[in-house]
Amino acid sequence: MTQSFELTERCRSEVGDALRIAAVYTETGFEHLYLREDLDRQYTPAEIETLRRELIVFALGKQQLADVTHAGKVRQIICEMDDAIALQFPVAGHFGVFVSIEASARDSLFDLGDAVEAWIEQGGLPTWEDS
Repeated sequence: MTQSFELTERCRSEVGDALRIAAVYTETGFEHLYLREDLDRQYTPAEIETLRRELIVFALGKQQLADVTHAGKVRQIICEMDDAIALQFPVAGHFGVFVSIEASARDSLFDLGDAVEAWIEQGGLPTWEDS
């Protein structure tokens, strides 16, 4: 899939080997566009499914956050953990883009976010109705 390759390349150009995961998700699916080899062995399918469900919960709460802050629509949700930083880009309803990087790549966080947003705006996401 050319779209998958392009998003992965944009992310890797910003953070290199610190890229952990790049994925798109829907209400019922989670497609890895990139999953670093060491993580592929670390996560079980059940854990990936749990991650997908949690992403949807975060995404559904974005409208409430936008309403309360009066600062416009939510473009990114960033979660920082000890060893990783997760960026979620809720696009609409139950779908969006999820990217995870090593915490050591923090300095590239906003450049990475800009790269993913540009990919989305340029039509990188598949047409979900056709999926």
